[in-house]
Amino acid sequence: MASGTPPSKKISTTALAKLLDMDPKQLFELLIEKKWIVREKQVDNSNLNKLTNKGVFEGGEYLETKKFGTYIVWPSTLNEHSLFKKQPAKTLSVASLAKSNGISRARMHAILQEMGWINLHVQGWQLTPQGLSVGGREHQDEKTGTSYVMWPGDVEQTEHFKNTLASLLAENVSASHESCACLDGHIVKNKALMIIDNWLYCTGLVHAVGRELAVDNSLECDFYLPQGQIYLEFWGSEHTPAYLKQKMAKKALYKQHDLNVIELHQEDLSLLDTLLPKQLLRYGIKVL
Repeated sequence: MASGTPPSKKISTTALAKLLDMDPKQLFELLIEKKWIVREKQVDNSNLNKLTNKGVFEGGEYLETKKFGTYIVWPSTLNEHSLFKKQPAKTLSVASLAKSNGISRARMHAILQEMGWINLHVQGWQLTPQGLSVGGREHQDEKTGTSYVMWPGDVEQTEHFKNTLASLLAENVSASHESCACLDGHIVKNKALMIIDNWLYCTGLVHAVGRELAVDNSLECDFYLPQGQIYLEFWGSEHTPAYLKQKMAKKALYKQHDLNVIELHQEDLSLLDTLLPKQLLRYGIKVL
């Protein structure tokens, strides 16, 4: 049997995007623009990607699996195709930005809005002039019709982005800091409270710091949210007699008067994006 060049490995469009160092949305849009695939609306209003004759010519074919159903695969050697060598620098979706910074997509949207780069409209997320100036580009989702923004690959290196993220995540603040300035101007006692305050601010929740308890003006809560009349407490690792006495007094009052209270601990700080929305929803506040 004569030897020859082995057939190219077939990979999904998403895997091809990773190989090309492109955002998957960017690649799908490019393939539709170049008429390698078309997006057809189904009877249930969902969209289905289908190969064109051009796509078949370039090596695309269908693969059917029990787990993922039928989808399009491509030769892995397409990363050498001239089409992709002509493409501009890599762009990033909000999901990609969120993943690389270890936060949720919803929170990243809130941060970009706070920075003045995007605004939320009925049609989706739209660019501001400031967002346009750093290279943001607005697109429309073919499936839903809503708008979204893609960002240049180097957007994370801009000073405004780096400084905002560092402040939000308190990256330059040590756990021993006794006075921390939050993004909204609040001054709090430690890094943990700074992280929580910045989360509340970027989520758009009005909140007070060090508000006296309505049932005892000699005690103060960490945060008070007038919407929902919610007290939010962070129970740190401090174990001095004075701290423990105050902690137990506040806990007793919250229980005695059946007040709305959310309690956070050190291990919760890395889970705020998933934990706080669920806790707030218990009191009728929907965020993110």
